[in-house]
Amino acid sequence: MKFLNFLFNIYFILLSILFIKKSICSEFHFHLTSTSDVFIPVLDGFSGKLQCTVYRCNDQKLSVSWLKNDNTIFNNTKFIVSSGVDPSSVYLQYTIDEESVKGEECTEMFRLPKGRTCKCITESYNLILRNITKQDGGNYRCLINEVPQQLDFHVEVLDSGLKQGFHRHITYDYTACCLERGINPMCRSMCKPRDMYLEVFDPISCQSADFRNFIQCVTDDGRKNYTSCCQSRKVPDFCHDFCSNNFTMLKKSHRLCLYYLPEIFECFNQQANT
Repeated sequence: MKFLNFLFNIYFILLSILFIKKSICSEFHFHLTSTSDVFIPVLDGFSGKLQCTVYRCNDQKLSVSWLKNDNTIFNNTKFIVSSGVDPSSVYLQYTIDEESVKGEECTEMFRLPKGRTCKCITESYNLILRNITKQDGGNYRCLINEVPQQLDFHVEVLDSGLKQGFHRHITYDYTACCLERGINPMCRSMCKPRDMYLEVFDPISCQSADFRNFIQCVTDDGRKNYTSCCQSRKVPDFCHDFCSNNFTMLKKSHRLCLYYLPEIFECFNQQANT
């Protein structure tokens, strides 16, 4: 009998906790989401981005924390020194937008009671990983502090085979051309390698059109040719598509050209101002 009473008490406590959590959640009107995949492969020596966005009513303040392996890195926008993470290796990209989501969309998103309206606020808490090393791999979590809502990500660091900091002395800048041609933001660091540690560069996600447009920029629509330079730097023949305006589409062999980015970028750099 005592055992049954014990089980009943445990059940009652758990039910009460669940009810309290549900009541707390119902007091807030919000939506936590991300455009990032749960599994995120990144390349060492480059940068990565973990995206986390909160939609909320403007009269309800919510704060977000980022955790790595259950240790808090950022509490709202404040970096936590005791996290053990190198502060130069992470950056919180915070933005707030009060215009993009209209009132009627907000009411529908939150399924507000009849007659209840609110102005929708969009807050982005994007975690940027800079100069990625093997130590940056692990489990990351974006969570709302006031209510039990969270998003989990797993970051795996892949070996790029590239020397750390190879991009720092590359001075060419084709940013304006790349923007004009609509190159994917995840690929845009090719246009200004010197700032590669600040931006997210994911060559794996770059499509044929991104490389084709980029090469048109650096070759000035075919008026420049870097093939002889690439040959002198021992860049393999199957990568010479990136050294001239002959690039048409990505091939499987092109993935290996990632290892020759420093040499190819050096060639671009030599003729940047000619």
